Amino acid sequence: MPPSGKTGSSAAEQVIHIDPLLVYFTFSRIRPHFSCGRTIESTLKQFRDGELHPRDLPLLSVLTDGAHYYSQNNRRLYVYKQLKREGLLDMLPVRLRPLPQTKRMRSKYSPQTCALNATLMRDTANRGGLRDASAAAADSNDASDTEGSHDNHNACTSLAAVGEPGVGGDELRSGNRSASSSSSPSRPANCATGSGPEREVVEGGDLRNAPTRMNQKQQQQQHGFTLSQQSSNAKCREKASQRPGKHKGAAAARSPSSSSSDGGGNGGTSALKAELCKLGLHT
Repeated sequence: MPPSGKTGSSAAEQVIHIDPLLVYFTFSRIRPHFSCGRTIESTLKQFRDGELHPRDLPLLSVLTDGAHYYSQNNRRLYVYKQLKREGLLDMLPVRLRPLPQTKRMRSKYSPQTCALNATLMRDTANRGGLRDASAAAADSNDASDTEGSHDNHNACTSLAAVGEPGVGGDELRSGNRSASSSSSPSRPANCATGSGPEREVVEGGDLRNAPTRMNQKQQQQQHGFTLSQQSSNAKCREKASQRPGKHKGAAAARSPSSSSSDGGGNGGTSALKAELCKLGLHT
């Protein structure tokens, strides 16, 4: 069934009602859970039980080239297509925008590169196992399969708001717990600020030998300091032992001059006495 309202590639953004089966998926394989941790199956169950309605979620974002329609919210489109096949949904309101006329956008959004049907990737991680290798490979090839962060956040918020505590809240909390538990613990401060060799020992896992090597390093440093101090003391003692010899030499050098001066003084006294005797003045 054609959409209720015609739009062209140059038309402005507008809200129209459209058959979800006519909208293309951007990728033929999509992840089975939203980024908040809720699964597509649990969301479908809420729709089937009447706990959730399309009006409770943000409008689906759809691009058009004038002839085809391409969804930017693949997981929600998968839910709406399934509800349409089960007879629980007829026409879906969407936010329609013209496809930007660039080479990249035209090559990305086309009937040749997109698909009307999609399959869910196997996700065994939620059951305690490892995820299928083919799904992991597809993940690496279709990173842009994820919905826009803003729309995806709004979708998860709306799902949590309208869901029952036993269905929505617990799953949301379990997703948060798994996200927090998967985050790696912070490195201890002493490992981050330690010296290079010590940090290598700790990171290498040889924790028992780390204190021994640290003590050996400290002992080597102390031993080197002791040798340096002993060498310095020996030099000081050598200098001190050389100083008295210099003083003795200086005293020996001075002693002849002092003795000669004393002898000169005695010689002058004898000559004076001899002169006085000659003059008869000496008694």
